[in-house]
Amino acid sequence: MSLHHGIELLSKQLLFEKGGEIYKENGKVIEFEQTINALKSKKLIEVPLENDLKRLNKYRNLLAHNELNVDIDIEFIKGLIFKMKIFFEKELKLFLCGEENSYTRDIAILNKKNNDEKRVFRLVSEFDSQSIDGNIFNIDEKIIILPSILRIERNKEIHQIRRLEIDILATDKNGSQSWVVEVKSAVQRFSEPDLVFNTRRKSRIINAKAWIVYFGQASERLKFLARKSGVMLTDHEAFKKLEEHLNINSM
Repeated sequence: MSLHHGIELLSKQLLFEKGGEIYKENGKVIEFEQTINALKSKKLIEVPLENDLKRLNKYRNLLAHNELNVDIDIEFIKGLIFKMKIFFEKELKLFLCGEENSYTRDIAILNKKNNDEKRVFRLVSEFDSQSIDGNIFNIDEKIIILPSILRIERNKEIHQIRRLEIDILATDKNGSQSWVVEVKSAVQRFSEPDLVFNTRRKSRIINAKAWIVYFGQASERLKFLARKSGVMLTDHEAFKKLEEHLNINSM
């Protein structure tokens, strides 16, 4: 609720700065969704961010009407906070008056994340029943047989009600096996238990295998948590070995 309120206030401030109207004819302030529509009409936000904000508004309305069983996607909320921080730092004058602005740094993080996802997407597209050392996936089995992939999707929403989103969803040619792939860049901050838990939860919803690709050096704690939860884990060094095995040149 507080996140929704904060975004609403800053969005109205931005609309005001850009010459938009924040009052209705009856003198009352426009509502959240009207504010978002007004920002879109001024081409300040695009459809993906518009959809995220409307999703947040839906959560807010459910909570406001005392819905007790609202299943909120925490990863979505964290991602939205990050996106809105970048957005307001770029657009709002009150964010630009400080000595240091982190906009450039945050854009670099998003670009790194996007490039890492592309790298994983490219590698998964080469899966074709190869035999791979289980250590690359941090599992107890000596050998793992990769699926033969038919379809790969990025930023896939896998639950219409919970609206959980995953980085990459890969499905084999027989439709009998799917992999949920969560990609983390070395520059991203995250909670190791939350990362493992959320990846495992998403995979269970669609009865898929869970795989975390972390482009940093995985700690022993992260390796332990992943193995204990039945989640495959590949860090940067192991990922490079996997690329070499599949004859893929890293970008």
